[in-house]
Amino acid sequence: PTDINAQWGVPNIQRTYAEQGTQNFGVVRLGMRVNQFTEQWTSLIIAKTGTGPDSDITNVRIWKDQDGNASFAPAADGPAIAADAVFSTNSVTVNLASPELLEETTKYYFVSYSLANSALPGNTHGLKFTAKTVFSFVSGNPSVADPPDYAAIGSTSPFPYQTVTSSVSATVDDLIITNDAS
Repeated sequence: PTDINAQWGVPNIQRTYAEQGTQNFGVVRLGMRVNQFTEQWTSLIIAKTGTGPDSDITNVRIWKDQDGNASFAPAADGPAIAADAVFSTNSVTVNLASPELLEETTKYYFVSYSLANSALPGNTHGLKFTAKTVFSFVSGNPSVADPPDYAAIGSTSPFPYQTVTSSVSATVDDLIITNDAS
């Protein structure tokens, strides 16, 4: 996984915040492939991290990198490949609309959050994959391997994996005063 928390608007611009009401800000990029044959990915269990309540996030979506640039841009990568899902007790299972065929070539996917207009400024949000078993497949649960580079550099497994958290910032509102002569 690649942490892209609070990536929204211009691709590849990562921020430490997202404004109230921001739709589809990128949280994580997943590069997925199999080492041989094929597999069909069906769902993902996500644990929410941070200080904000579940109600701050109106939906969780999974997107496929449709334009092949490995950067998240909802307009180019849409529509989302999973129905909107919502957190309950800091967890959500996101079911894909139809199984995604994974092959030996890496395909990129993105998880996004949308913030409620009422999300409290200062609250933080991120995600965590608690174990390899959060990924579900048609064939059951094949072995989810650590990326090869982890063993090569002597690092431990990336699971559990957790992004940084991004803060909710206040939306700037304009007050418009009119001259009502009636």
